[in-house]
Amino acid sequence: MTHKHSIFITIFLLSLQCAKKLGIDYAPIMACTKSKDGNALQHAMAEQTNSLNPPHQYVPWVTLNGVSVVKKW
Repeated sequence: MTHKHSIFITIFLLSLQCAKKLGIDYAPIMACTKSKDGNALQHAMAEQTNSLNPPHQYVPWVTLNGVSVVKKW
């Protein structure tokens, strides 16, 4: 198993555990990730990320009302 696959499996297991803890049915979430709508939503978020001004420096780059929440040191 590659490192990339290991990370994916870890994220999947943690998200499944989180949904279970919160009483959320994980099946619709997983179905969305494999759907055309889910792909379109992911693409829309990528376009928003790429249009940030100033540009993001890493991922995730958290914004609030279009402004980075990272403090400038």
